[in-house]
Amino acid sequence: MPVELWWPTPIYYSLFDEPDDSQSAISAEIDAAIGSVTLNTPWTQAKMTSSFSYENRNMFLDNTPKLKNYVIKHVKNYFADADLFIAESWINVGGKDSYQEPHEHLFSFISGCYYHKTSTSDGDIVFNCNDKLLRQLMKRSNKSYNDLIRYSPQVGKIILFPSYLTHHVNINQTDDERISVAFNIMCSQSPESW
Repeated sequence: MPVELWWPTPIYYSLFDEPDDSQSAISAEIDAAIGSVTLNTPWTQAKMTSSFSYENRNMFLDNTPKLKNYVIKHVKNYFADADLFIAESWINVGGKDSYQEPHEHLFSFISGCYYHKTSTSDGDIVFNCNDKLLRQLMKRSNKSYNDLIRYSPQVGKIILFPSYLTHHVNINQTDDERISVAFNIMCSQSPESW
C-alpha cells in the first residue's frame, strides 16, 4: 500500500492504477462536469477559481461517478476499517500565480485530491508537521529533520491525508493550468463505536 509515514502521519498516494481507457473516461467525465458547476473565487488571495463554497454543500464528485468510485477505492485502501462517506468535493482551477495558503480541513476525517490536469511543475502540494513537540525534540537533538514534505502533481495521482494536517499549494509559476478535484471524507461511525 503506498503510504508514507511522516512525523508519523500517514500520507497515501497512488498514480493512476486502472486501464488507460478508464483514465480517459474519468478525464472526459471531469471535463463535462466542470461546465455544470459555478466557479468562483472563494479564496481571493489565492488567485484560484473553485466550485467550493462556504455557504452551499459542495458535491462535485456526484457529477463524476467514475472518479467517485475511483476515490472510494483508494480511501478504502488507505483506511479500510471505518464506515466512511464523501462529505464534500469540489474542483480547483489554478493558472499562473495561483496558490493555496496553509490550511487544514476542519470537521472532516480524511482529505484528498485527484489531479486532472497538470504539467507537474505548476505547484507542489506541501504538508507541514503539525506536532510542535516533535519539531522541538528533533531540533534539540541536532538530527536531520524536515518539517515540510512535498508531493508533485501528476495527472491521475490521488493523495489522501488526515484532515488535520496543515498543507498548502506552491505558487504556479508556469503558464499552465492546474486542475484538481479536492474532497473531504467523514466517518459515519458514532464515537462510542470507535
